[in-house]
Amino acid sequence: MRSRAGAHQSLFDKIDSLSKIATGLPVEMELIKAELCKYCCILASAAIDLCIEDCLLEYGEKGKDQRIGAFIKKQISRARNPTIGTLCGMLESFDQKWKVRLETYADDTIKSDIGSIVHNRNEIAHGRNSTITFGRLLPWIKTAKGLCGEIERIIFS
Repeated sequence: MRSRAGAHQSLFDKIDSLSKIATGLPVEMELIKAELCKYCCILASAAIDLCIEDCLLEYGEKGKDQRIGAFIKKQISRARNPTIGTLCGMLESFDQKWKVRLETYADDTIKSDIGSIVHNRNEIAHGRNSTITFGRLLPWIKTAKGLCGEIERIIFS
């Protein structure tokens, strides 16, 4: 039974809870809604990061060699901003077929949605203005959840 994979789900659960709270806020609390949306965007990016990191670390731990796990952890810590290209590069380091499977899975909509999460996360994290709304973000979140499921299938099947 896998222990690490799926840990990102708690971040998606938090996003679901926060979006429900934001939906119930009155119009005069629009600023709070906007800030909650920004936070959810950051959480979505973190969920993708956590998914790939945990899956690859768990995969490396199967070999029972702590040096491999330490190497994977160091390599993964360098790669943030989980665009499809970044994720493909990480997977390719383990198995060319993994990269091909992710490239095949990731159509233009998936690439765009994940790219939008990463772009907005960077804008928010660097203090620039982001006009993200839950109406735009929630479909991207759905895509991110599907992507995480596919990453798990690629690595563990």
